Amino acid sequence: MLNKYLDSSARGLAALVAAAVLASTGSQLAIAQPGMQPSSIVGQTANDTAATDAVARLDGPLLSVSSDGKTSTVRVDGRGDARSSKVTENRQMSHSNLQPTGRFVKSGQQLAITVPEDSPALQVGIGLEGPYSAYNGGAAVGVKLAELKAGEQTITADRDGIVFLTNISTTAGAKVTVSGGSRLPVWVQGESTQAGFEADFKTLSDAPFATVIGEHYFADFQRRTVEKVQADKKLNLQKTVAELDQVWGWTNEVYGLSEKAVGTAYKTPSRIYISSPDSGAGLAYATEGKLSFQVSTGAAARLLSGNGTWAIWHETGHTYQTTQYKGSNLTEVTVNISALAIQGKIDPLHPRMDQDAEAIKKYLGLSAVEKDYTAASQMVQLGLFDGLRRAFGPNFYPSLSQAYRVDNALGVSQPKDDAEKWNLFALKTSKVANRDLTPYFTAWGIELTDQTKNALKAYPALKNEIWKNVLAKDTVVENSVPTYDVPTGKISYTGGTVSLGQTSSANITVSALSTIAGGTSKVVRTGILTTKVGVRAGIAYAVIENPSGVQEVISTPVDVNAGQALEFHGYASLYRGYLALSANSAFSAYGNASQANALYPHIEYYTAELRGADGKTVYRASVKGDETIASLVAAFNGKSYSNGQYLIVTSKEPSRIYRYNDTNTPIKNASTTQIFKITDNKLVPATSAPSSN
Repeated sequence: MLNKYLDSSARGLAALVAAAVLASTGSQLAIAQPGMQPSSIVGQTANDTAATDAVARLDGPLLSVSSDGKTSTVRVDGRGDARSSKVTENRQMSHSNLQPTGRFVKSGQQLAITVPEDSPALQVGIGLEGPYSAYNGGAAVGVKLAELKAGEQTITADRDGIVFLTNISTTAGAKVTVSGGSRLPVWVQGESTQAGFEADFKTLSDAPFATVIGEHYFADFQRRTVEKVQADKKLNLQKTVAELDQVWGWTNEVYGLSEKAVGTAYKTPSRIYISSPDSGAGLAYATEGKLSFQVSTGAAARLLSGNGTWAIWHETGHTYQTTQYKGSNLTEVTVNISALAIQGKIDPLHPRMDQDAEAIKKYLGLSAVEKDYTAASQMVQLGLFDGLRRAFGPNFYPSLSQAYRVDNALGVSQPKDDAEKWNLFALKTSKVANRDLTPYFTAWGIELTDQTKNALKAYPALKNEIWKNVLAKDTVVENSVPTYDVPTGKISYTGGTVSLGQTSSANITVSALSTIAGGTSKVVRTGILTTKVGVRAGIAYAVIENPSGVQEVISTPVDVNAGQALEFHGYASLYRGYLALSANSAFSAYGNASQANALYPHIEYYTAELRGADGKTVYRASVKGDETIASLVAAFNGKSYSNGQYLIVTSKEPSRIYRYNDTNTPIKNASTTQIFKITDNKLVPATSAPSSN
């Protein structure tokens, strides 16, 4: 089937690529080769309303080269931090902070780099992603980054590799000169011609790579790949890059992200980087910061020739997956939600899922006892997700994705296992569809809790047996989700510094309410969200909503003072969350999505107990090393306390719980047990606490 796919043309999907596998690293997501078996705080400030061109760029070309070819001038645009963007956009993988320079260097060679005085913080990166037999002894060494300072500096390469620069600013670009190493042939969308590129490629006969740069992707291809595509007379860079950028646009459309949004739906402009090593996991794979299209599988040549089709849709899709409904066996399933949407745009007369209609019908025809969704094929499993799109239209998944993003931005607790993911998915999908989807999930063999089923009764019952929407020609639309039109607005805050745990303020103002399409929206609520202490460490936010119920969170940063708080740290002393006393004699608590310390699985890592003066427990929580502190948050957040009560906290390791006493300087205690008496709304250290025993 894979060979049939590889030989297909624009229709692209005569048969699905063989089942995808997780690479041995556990972080690479790969399309399988023939014979392989299947194995939060909002970052965008609404006051900086996103323009059509959201990139902070200076005038002039992206790359220019001196007449002797020894020096390149690089426009290093401000594209934001791809790592932060992954969180705010609620995507599975980061795109790339790397920006191309069009230069290559060998280990031991020196680069002279000049950075203007008024530049934002920049880095230089040198290296290759993946193994290349001719370089670095064939090892996959990756890209090593180093900070740059203003002025001229000399960098000695400790590895063979392509030279990159980074600029994670959102407000400032820079022009940097790079000398040394050797020049690579480069094609830049909107600046280069193919004739000019091919002339450079011929002149630079020793250049081992060629760089192709679009607005949303850029790729480094090995020389032999370019030569092959040239020989096959399939090199059309303008067409290939335009198609890649269209894939980016369509994928964002599916997930409800837009460069015109101003809150959680804002799509930051970080590019997707594509490397082309000799070999790698599967036909192609995706991982943090890059896609890999290998030479050995033919994926690199097919991508460059414009015949990447499903592979690029699929691997791009991995970077966008919504983790809150990507169960433990669904990595290679939900990735294809966007791939199917793209295939439907390109070839609507030949829906990919029709090829698996009989298998889906057979599964749905099983008795409840016989159904095992986790054991079904990946394409049958995908039928559950695609069936929702068929029943509720193209606006279903953008609206669903935005609903998850809004929760994520507001610090709503995330599902911790597959059962919680399915129940939350049922709640979210039913709300977006405005239907009780209990029968749909039952038909697919998904077990929901009684609590979830009772909650879903608030929505209208299904009029049709939508799980029978198997063949495209027989599709029945149950209810078309309204056009996805994200609310927009501006927010301001004039209240000064806030306290850790503060949740409201009268000093938040929202103006310029609208939507991306120019519609109306309203303010649902405003508030303060704090997750840690520090300058710009919290947000003042507003939840705004359009008439069809699509919500958005707009925000602006605020400074956060600690007040009376305990801060929990885990593995390598990394921050995990806090427990604070708030002004209204109630606890405030927050936990991030990280495990306390996975080195202590199933072992109690933190405890927190509020004890009365009579020695009786009022609230108590326990967190194991392989758990987040969600249980502690649930036990204490919003719960009242009284002066004279005792707060007792423990940690498996010493110096893991810091105390703040009305300053932002943490007080570290090497003890694994700390006792505090709440006195005048302060945490006062105590040597003991009363016991009821």
